[in-house]
Amino acid sequence: MTSHVFMCMMLSFALFLMYMLLSKLMIMNQNYSKLTSFECGFDSMSMMRSPFSTKFFVLIVLFVVFDIELALFFPLAYSLQIFVDLESVVILMIILSILIAGVFLEWHNGALDWKL
Repeated sequence: MTSHVFMCMMLSFALFLMYMLLSKLMIMNQNYSKLTSFECGFDSMSMMRSPFSTKFFVLIVLFVVFDIELALFFPLAYSLQIFVDLESVVILMIILSILIAGVFLEWHNGALDWKL
């Protein structure tokens, strides 16, 4: 039992040393041309990782969240045509109220305002 523990410790230590060595080698090999984007053979005008407004990021995240919720909403709406019962209508109203509350919350917090 102790030989297995010792071998696991030695293996993890060897992997850690290899990771540290490779990370040092990777840091030494970085230069400006590897960090820039390739634009049809021309030198890029700016760095690839230029800062952008967080409002665009928030808008993209909101779009993805509400888009996924609506994509999941359509099969439920289709199933309501086939099975019309009180439980399905309640579930539909809960989902719609969560969507509407989310939009109003983001609107109230100013995520949808585009004032600069």
